[in-house]
Amino acid sequence: MTALFRPLRNGTVTSALDDSSTFIPLKVLDDTITVPSITDSLGLQQWFRAKYWSDQLPRRIHQEAQRLFAILVLIEKDAAIQELLSNGLTDKELPLARKGNTDVLVSVVTQKEFACFESWSPARVDAFVEKQWLVQAPVIERVGQNLVVDANCPLPFIEKGEKIGGGNGVWVHQAHIHPAHRSDALATVCDGPVAIKEIQDRETFVQERDNLENLSKLSHRNLIKPLCTIERGSLFYVIFPWADGGDLRQFWEHQDSAPNNPELIMWSLEQALGVADAVKALHDSNIRHGDIKPQNVLHFHDQGDSKSKPLGKLVLADVGISRKHTLATNFRHWATQTKASTISYEAPEAEYDRQNDIPRSRKYDQWSLGCMFLEFTVWLLYGFQAVEVFRLRRTSSRDPTTAPGNFFTQKSYGSPSIHSRVSVAITHLRDDPRCGRNTALGELVTLVEDRLLQVSASDRADADELHCILQSIVERARKNPEFLCKNTGSIPAVPKFFVRRRRSSASSSSSVWSSGETRRSRGSFSSTASSGRSSNSSVFIQPNYKEEAVIEESAESS
Repeated sequence: MTALFRPLRNGTVTSALDDSSTFIPLKVLDDTITVPSITDSLGLQQWFRAKYWSDQLPRRIHQEAQRLFAILVLIEKDAAIQELLSNGLTDKELPLARKGNTDVLVSVVTQKEFACFESWSPARVDAFVEKQWLVQAPVIERVGQNLVVDANCPLPFIEKGEKIGGGNGVWVHQAHIHPAHRSDALATVCDGPVAIKEIQDRETFVQERDNLENLSKLSHRNLIKPLCTIERGSLFYVIFPWADGGDLRQFWEHQDSAPNNPELIMWSLEQALGVADAVKALHDSNIRHGDIKPQNVLHFHDQGDSKSKPLGKLVLADVGISRKHTLATNFRHWATQTKASTISYEAPEAEYDRQNDIPRSRKYDQWSLGCMFLEFTVWLLYGFQAVEVFRLRRTSSRDPTTAPGNFFTQKSYGSPSIHSRVSVAITHLRDDPRCGRNTALGELVTLVEDRLLQVSASDRADADELHCILQSIVERARKNPEFLCKNTGSIPAVPKFFVRRRRSSASSSSSVWSSGETRRSRGSFSSTASSGRSSNSSVFIQPNYKEEAVIEESAESS
């Protein structure tokens, strides 16, 4: 055993995606397999080195066969390096595989055969084939790269986090790319954690990869950009930058909405415009997203972006499940197949279209944006608890034909209609002076009600009109502080419609809220988010939740 064995063994790390897969990082190889260490490893005696080895051999090994030599060290056969080099074997030929049942090894890359292994014992050949994977972890060179590796090849991810979501053959992990296995160019784009989307079905992966390749050409700052894709045997991966701020729903949950905060309202309007512009870019490229919801809008603090705001930016994600339309018309000649939409944000036509194989308009996305923008406005004025209560209001236990949380109702007969609770919510918003006439939020609610939440797809604004109206609102808000955030003096009380408490005895000093949070004091809530994501603020403050704002357990209460 040479002196190089121990540092190589001790430098081995476990791949974050496979506990049974390990690799030796390139930095460990570079630090261990050097010209002096190779010389010391091979030349035990000066006379032996002078007689049998060229002075240039250590340098050649370092330049052409560093990984090959590491494999030989690990199987305690480093003296065989001269023979292998003389047979033309270098790092460029790796990895090797057996030729049938023989001890001849064949390069997977060049198909060149190496019969020199026939002189080895079968056990040593097996050891070589097994240990070679320790030095085969790839380097991610550039954004958009598609890597195809053997099922035995370890992937260079470390610091594994828990699975954060998934199902139906798709899982998402958090991890880091090992610094030695990413290029400097990639490090400038992403030097933190990454989200690894694991897909078990090849057809699904190919579809997502192809869609993401189309999206990368748009280069839109509010559209998610994949770092790379990887094919490893029967498993497939799409690598994205990690959204350090979570998704929009988590942002609402953990960020104090701070009523009457002009900066927050302005940021929110700008982000709504950015997301709408991203949807416009998709539609202009004949692509429909098909699953717009707060959980698919990611929050990046974006500190390295010259255009970033103090709160960062919102980015539309999960675009890979979108469908590209082959005809630049409002409707396709065949039905699209997206089935991943969250039912709460589905447009009224979704189920009917599925059942009757009817083509789906890109204006489907406009309905989902309307749902999300309405919840965004509720959050800005009344906080996350109000968003949760609003969702519960739309969940009817008395009407089994109403899907949980939908913004519309669909009876067994007749046409769908806007959910009555949505209409009530809009009325309450309009009654708030901060959302009244001649205010930015009031204009946003009007846009949602009149041009987005329309049961008939043909009555909804297209992406161009939506972008134009939002841009007008944002530009006016930038110029007119009173339009952006109307000064109402004291902050209006939260309407009872947006507050829900369970029944409690009159003597009770505390109330249990339906969201699973316990009221500590008037207007304060202790965050107990089930997402597992930590928050910078452990207490979620909402002003003016008055004691008299008590309603019954039934979500049908007005």
